[in-house]
Amino acid sequence: MEKLTPPKALEFWIKNGERKRHLSRHGDPEGLSIGLYDDFPPWINRYYAFFQNLVVNRFLRQIKFSGHGHALEIGCGSARWCHKIFDRPLKSITGSDISFHLLRNSMRFYGNSIRFLNTPASILPIKSNILDLVYSITVIHHLPFQIQEATLDEIHRVLKHGKSFFIIESTEIDASSDHLYARSFDNWIKLLENHHF
Repeated sequence: MEKLTPPKALEFWIKNGERKRHLSRHGDPEGLSIGLYDDFPPWINRYYAFFQNLVVNRFLRQIKFSGHGHALEIGCGSARWCHKIFDRPLKSITGSDISFHLLRNSMRFYGNSIRFLNTPASILPIKSNILDLVYSITVIHHLPFQIQEATLDEIHRVLKHGKSFFIIESTEIDASSDHLYARSFDNWIKLLENHHF
């Protein structure tokens, strides 16, 4: 299957967010139907989220939080992970996403407790060497390969030396989707090493 070009991929995700802008959080306070599969029954999203939560909690147990740090989520969508990180002692949490509509939905839900940036992951309007934690949950594998490279450059730029970065990504390299740019496990490791992680 032919993959979307970077401009088409950008357009796809902006339209995807616009399509989901009217989804209600009534009965879905975590925004799973917004962040996962809105066309699937709610139990599938809860099942999928259960395993994501196990992995995220494992990472969070390994990170030391000072109470003065700053965190950034790449591709926050419904901001459910920002909310989870918010329970940790941090000075600020920022969620970034390409979709203005999803961010507006999240702003209404979380108010001023989380800062939001409407920006591509490859162009972060953030000062260099300022963040203590950057994370992304199943987002980067939706970016075209060259945008993945630029995104990791940006993450490396904004992250303080020696601070924490974690991602959860797909390794289903044969997945038949025009907007999935997955890599094998070894290829993810090589990519991260090439970008100084």
